[in-house]
Amino acid sequence: KNGTSTMDLIPDDVPPVVGEEAKQYQSVIVEGVGKQLGGDEKKLHEFVLKTRDYGKGLISASDFWIYLSKIFDEQKALVFLPKLARLIPDTDLRRALLKAPKMAEIFKHNEGLGEDIEDEEPAAPKFVLSPDEGPLPPPILPPHKPNNAAAEENPFDDDSGPSVLVGDAKQVADMFPDLPHPAILAALQDAPVSVVIEKALHGGIDVNATPKTIPPPKRGGRVLSGKTARLGAFGKFPLDVLPSHMLPRDLGKLQDMLPTAPTSVLQAELQVTSSMPLAMEALTRDVAHIEVNDLDPVPVALRGYMIKSDPGGRSFNRRFFILRQLTGSLCYAKVPEDMDEPLGVIYLFNCRISAAPPDARAAVAASYTSAEAASGFSLITPHRTYHLFPPSAAEAEAWKTVLQQMAMLMVPPEFEKGEDVVECEVFQNETYGPL
Repeated sequence: KNGTSTMDLIPDDVPPVVGEEAKQYQSVIVEGVGKQLGGDEKKLHEFVLKTRDYGKGLISASDFWIYLSKIFDEQKALVFLPKLARLIPDTDLRRALLKAPKMAEIFKHNEGLGEDIEDEEPAAPKFVLSPDEGPLPPPILPPHKPNNAAAEENPFDDDSGPSVLVGDAKQVADMFPDLPHPAILAALQDAPVSVVIEKALHGGIDVNATPKTIPPPKRGGRVLSGKTARLGAFGKFPLDVLPSHMLPRDLGKLQDMLPTAPTSVLQAELQVTSSMPLAMEALTRDVAHIEVNDLDPVPVALRGYMIKSDPGGRSFNRRFFILRQLTGSLCYAKVPEDMDEPLGVIYLFNCRISAAPPDARAAVAASYTSAEAASGFSLITPHRTYHLFPPSAAEAEAWKTVLQQMAMLMVPPEFEKGEDVVECEVFQNETYGPL
């Protein structure tokens, strides 16, 4: 009535509950959420898992807020948020969650498909369970199998069979099996999945609609040929499959849908098409545009939490990291929302990686149960050594793989001959190139 919105009433912080009070408070929260979800045990179990994942730092505050605003309506989620935040003991995570709705409003104009891979928001609305619980089952796509020997010998093939409904389209089709698939695809071209589901509930979907044809995008002044090749045909790209929750938003969506596809090929397909819908149309048929072969592999812009050592290597803090491809640097801040003004930047020129020393592993194991101390590694630069400890062995391998790829790209030919007389200079070369 006085012009103050519910969002304006969200505090910057709330007092956390601890001990026996926390257990009782958690029971009240879970019981209330169960009633709000109409007694749906599956959705309630999912809510508990998502909340646990956020508390462990496995998903960002913006991702968790998107999830909450989907299972409740936004106004109810805003009222519920300060109550839920009291269950989060970590001050940085608690404040980041309370800040998430306002950040979502600020960045709402950046939502959409085909954004720059490096500069987009650090996460996507996808949620990964803790390693010991296993991930939620992703959509499984049948691999493309040639029908004859000639097809096996020629990996380039324009006719790769019909598209398979995946992701949002599959979700809508499962909920409304009577809706024609073309009508679902057409609706999703004009509105997000939540709006499409709402329209379908009220009979607002045009059952005679067909999806609009997406014209081939231009790249460097030329139109893509439209020819495709099976994903296994792009042999110069690394075969590494990186954890989807560590990837930029659109790339993470593709990795979730194609859990065995090499991440670098998916990234290259996004790069040549400059269009998430066009990339999905090809990749869901287990193919990519042949123009991918014109690109050189580029390290993936990983992001995620790690435990980081101080300059003396004796104390440790939890920080969120993003690999910046264009500047060849690793930036870090307390939470993803603070990455516009990072606490520090590590330039990867002339750096190398080794195992973390035993004393650092012991210190982290004693203080941070969320980190995989045995998988920690040291990032050694000309001016400082950083001891880094990701939450899991899989994430540690992903970081080491991509950082080593980046370090190799930052070394010009004259340095490979041993003439490494310049330190800490960042540059681009023909091998790396701009995204």
